[in-house]
Amino acid sequence: MTKHAATFSILEGAELHGSTMMRAHEQPWRSVPLRIRFRIFEEVMQAVFDSGARVYIEGVDIRRQVARGYPSVTPARELAFSHLFERINDCCHSSEPQVRVVADEHHTAEISRSNFNRYQVAGTYGYRSSRLPNVSPEINFIESHTDRALQAADLVTYLFNRIWTVSESDMRAHRQKHKM
Repeated sequence: MTKHAATFSILEGAELHGSTMMRAHEQPWRSVPLRIRFRIFEEVMQAVFDSGARVYIEGVDIRRQVARGYPSVTPARELAFSHLFERINDCCHSSEPQVRVVADEHHTAEISRSNFNRYQVAGTYGYRSSRLPNVSPEINFIESHTDRALQAADLVTYLFNRIWTVSESDMRAHRQKHKM
């Protein structure tokens, strides 16, 4: 961000939020040319790759879930969160310290915290049920503008969602999102 902040009117601490950056409907992104916003996005993706971070994205096909005819359907966000915790738990070994989870402050934070406590007592959903022994019992919900790692996760999620759910009518946009 430093090199871009010097050229454009972006503060080094400006929040990197996928939708806000790409739509440029508010400052500081409104005054930044699209090619520079693409470059910043690409640089963040490269930094995530170079860091060796693991990226897990969990989602739920709601139509398929309903079509299976379960007597009660678990809310998609809760089910995806449960499966994501299983993946995080699987990254660690019992000989290592427990993983601490930091998540974006969201209006569902208390529900997520309550569900997580339930998972550690009764286990997660599904055939891979786990009590998540390798995950610290405290989830830290923080404001994303205070943490570059959360902002990078937002950009990864934005790009993933855009690739899988949006058909670009302009071939240049299609190429650019796959380049990022």
